[in-house]
Amino acid sequence: MEKKLTGIVVSVKPYGADFMITLITAEEGLVNVLVENKPSFFKFAKEFLTFGYFTVKVKGGFFCILLKCEIIDTFLKIK
Repeated sequence: MEKKLTGIVVSVKPYGADFMITLITAEEGLVNVLVENKPSFFKFAKEFLTFGYFTVKVKGGFFCILLKCEIIDTFLKIK
């Protein structure tokens, strides 16, 4: 099942060759999302304090895989 979430990246951790990010979202609260390292267009989805729309495939519970992202803004400078 696919979901579109609006959220901010609050945590980024390596997960093998990929990355596990945690989003705080308006729709679901905290959500863990696997971001595969292959596509370069997910580069900014792996940045702390990035705000955007994230389309994910739900794999069960609080675990999802990122399918698409549309970055609205990044607040990395205020870190």
